[in-house]
Amino acid sequence: VLKVFLSRTAQRVPYMTSWRVVRMLGIILLIVCWFLISWTNAVCENLDRNVSLIVQGQTADGLKFNMCLLDRWDYMMAIAEFLFLLWGVYLCYAVRTVPSAFHEPRYMAVAVHNELVISAVFHTIRFPDSRITITSLGNPSLITCLRCCYNTCSEPTLANEKLLAPDTLQD
Repeated sequence: VLKVFLSRTAQRVPYMTSWRVVRMLGIILLIVCWFLISWTNAVCENLDRNVSLIVQGQTADGLKFNMCLLDRWDYMMAIAEFLFLLWGVYLCYAVRTVPSAFHEPRYMAVAVHNELVISAVFHTIRFPDSRITITSLGNPSLITCLRCCYNTCSEPTLANEKLLAPDTLQD
């Protein structure tokens, strides 16, 4: 796809057909599905071995709450997300000079960088090995609210930003 953007011609590059792009996206989708199936299988094996999936946390004020236990799959998912976003940053850097009517490469780069920063902050707070942990934030309801905001507000907002910013800001 990068070669199509960098060709600077009005014609399609003959070796990059729509079917080839669909196959590339299918490969990415298969890798993600394989990872999710493996993760689910590992969690089911933990249940068979009577390994708890829920741990009880405690805040500095002594409030106790239940939360999902983080294992190596959560760390691998965070690393995979980070690497995928870094690949997106590279692609944005590579197509930064492509001429466009609405400056799409610039807005895509801003959206990908925003997602990278928000994901890094969220994962820093999420994992207990960091200095700023979820339990140091205080109220367990605040923790739930932060996770809800990240999953339901952050990612769809950034996806809409990628799609709509070039057209709306050009006027």
